[in-house]
Amino acid sequence: MLCPGLLRWALLLALGLCRAHRARSRNVLLILADDGGFESGAYNNSAIATPHLDALARRSLVFRNAFTSVSSCSPSRASLLTGLPQAGSHEPSMGRGGALAGPKGLRGTLNVTRLGPLVTPLEGWWSGAVRNRGRRATPLVTRRARWPPGLPGGARAEPASPADLTPTVLDWFSIPYPHYAIFSSKPVRLTGRSLLPALEAEPPWATVFGSQSLHEVTMSYPMRSVQHQSFRLVHNLHFKMPFPVDQDFYVSPTFQDLLDRSAAGRPTHWYKDLHRYYYRERWELYDRSRDPHETQNLAADPRYAPVLELLRAQLVKWQWDTHDPWVCAPDGVLEEKLSPQCRPLHNEL
Repeated sequence: MLCPGLLRWALLLALGLCRAHRARSRNVLLILADDGGFESGAYNNSAIATPHLDALARRSLVFRNAFTSVSSCSPSRASLLTGLPQAGSHEPSMGRGGALAGPKGLRGTLNVTRLGPLVTPLEGWWSGAVRNRGRRATPLVTRRARWPPGLPGGARAEPASPADLTPTVLDWFSIPYPHYAIFSSKPVRLTGRSLLPALEAEPPWATVFGSQSLHEVTMSYPMRSVQHQSFRLVHNLHFKMPFPVDQDFYVSPTFQDLLDRSAAGRPTHWYKDLHRYYYRERWELYDRSRDPHETQNLAADPRYAPVLELLRAQLVKWQWDTHDPWVCAPDGVLEEKLSPQCRPLHNEL
């Protein structure tokens, strides 16, 4: 959701069926890898030969509009394993008894049900989510083999994200999500969806959400986003402060070149200058069907006011549903003991 080089993970999810002692069992294999990018033919890389992955992808279901939940390494894995946005999956709080309270992870949920160890044959699903070199979209490939028989490969246009993987795995095992709370007395619930229906028919959904709170401890810059059909809305909550840059990105040749060119007053040959990169609008609205690189912010265009209001309402509702601590920010503060719960700060925003 943020800038090049932050999303450094790839995942491999395999679900399938095997027969042992004439009993059918369902299995999951989840593999995470840092810095997994487009290094395969399945992602149109013509320089690197990956025939086995390419063959698997040809027999797979490909989500062409998949988006990362968080474009940051550890938070993205936390979101993947919990099915929760970063505010709920990566930031545990102190419980009433002083113990550290946090989200219920996928592994812990499966262990509670005593399904046994998860290392199993690579028969079934295969899912790859990789960084998009500066964009916010992430390819996603899923595969189910041998159940139901003869299921063909193909592609889906519906949006998907790693937040859908926990609901998918739980649906695969017919396991309900556990009842518990983190930030308040309200129970945590998953807002992602199971991808199982997409394997048999074109599903009807058209919306996916994303969040970013921080990457490193010095990189607090909360953002929330919603992708609905061809439109994407981004809310930059700290829009009046410069966007922070992490150390890995700073020392990269690309960013150093941008700094050198900017300091010398030379063209950067980029679609924006450093000032526009650092200082962002509070609301960013893009029509990705006409502007796939998201260069034209439509938030201030009165012709798109209905779209802006629709997506803002969807985003705020999702923030309330996920108990987002930033739901009232940046011009308000959340206070659950009062009504309404969003109290004004009068901070000139």
